[in-house]
Amino acid sequence: MRSGFSLFELLVVIAVLAASAALAVDAASGLRDRLAVQAARERLAALHVEARRWARRGWPAAVEVVAGSGRARVLRAGVEVRATLLAAEGVVVRLSGARRSALVRYDPLGIGRPPGYTVVFERHGARATLVVSSYGRLRRP
Repeated sequence: MRSGFSLFELLVVIAVLAASAALAVDAASGLRDRLAVQAARERLAALHVEARRWARRGWPAAVEVVAGSGRARVLRAGVEVRATLLAAEGVVVRLSGARRSALVRYDPLGIGRPPGYTVVFERHGARATLVVSSYGRLRRP
């Protein structure tokens, strides 16, 4: 008796492994896209939380988001204290109503003015949304 595998058996095993690897790579790239848009959303949410915290301590604070460049920053008494790039890693940032920028000022009660807005983060089909209400509350639908 001969031991070992035939060429046909080896080719079948290699074909099955190649198909499995292709599926794994596709799933991994989709996961990477979802994580990138969720990370951008959470960076913007953190800026809003920080601005509300400063406003409730008595400092005039605001959050400004610029859709084209994907920049967001916290302004305290008109001076930039923190900035982040939301459009990193190929994430596209869009504001509701085809607006180019949005500025939310927080009062000493932590209430945002003017009315809220929605930010949509997209990358290769993955999508995340952050809704900033007129009262400064954040919702992640």
